[in-house]
Amino acid sequence: HRSWIVAKELTAPIEYVHVDFIEKPERGQLWVSNDKPVWYKENISPIATIPTLLDNSEPFMALKGTYENDVISEHLFQKFGSKNHSQIIPSDTMKRAAMRQNIAKVATIGLIPSFYQLLSNQNPETDTQIAAKVWKKMVETNKLFCEFDLDGPYLFGDEISLADTSLIPFLDRFSTNLKFYRNFILLPDNCEEISKLKNMLESSRKRESMKETSQTPEFYINAYRSYAAKRRRSTEQEMKDMENFQQSMLLSSKSKL
Repeated sequence: HRSWIVAKELTAPIEYVHVDFIEKPERGQLWVSNDKPVWYKENISPIATIPTLLDNSEPFMALKGTYENDVISEHLFQKFGSKNHSQIIPSDTMKRAAMRQNIAKVATIGLIPSFYQLLSNQNPETDTQIAAKVWKKMVETNKLFCEFDLDGPYLFGDEISLADTSLIPFLDRFSTNLKFYRNFILLPDNCEEISKLKNMLESSRKRESMKETSQTPEFYINAYRSYAAKRRRSTEQEMKDMENFQQSMLLSSKSKL
């Protein structure tokens, strides 16, 4: 999704082709190569990662599990960035370094893997423990995005960059999935500790690049159901337990401010 957003921001003339995963209701690992169609692995991406960009029949493939290495977006910028004077990769060397450091730090924090961990957790007794880790990482990530600018929605204020487009798709889909499957509210209202991230997602949803690429909540819920595995949705009592835990956690956070 992040490369698709970048393509739209750059007005790159791409043709989007959706690839459906093969259903694996008892998926054990989050990253597996054999859940892609045979035609995709044989003709498009031999390493079976998504997405892949074909440019004059040359494949530019996403690297497995590497948040900090967006090969496709980098290629799109090199090819189309100068045509519309895009700053999605800043021309200013200090900003460009800050952007790359931000992406690397978010990867080090491990925010995205924690989303998958909570969604795929099969032991309800550890839900709140994992949720606490997710929240801690959300707060840390929010601080990272405040280092360069406090007022605007993105790392560089009103200017969107790869630092933002790398994170936005995950905030978009997991704000739906974690609420539906585990009753965990990723971006609660009136919470200063994650206000930058909430503003980022809300502002991005007003951009044409997000309007044209983001999917409906129903799409994300269906697409990620195999990650929830046999457990699927939490029970009504588990949902209530998570609600009580998160309310307590948010009250504790406010008291510390």
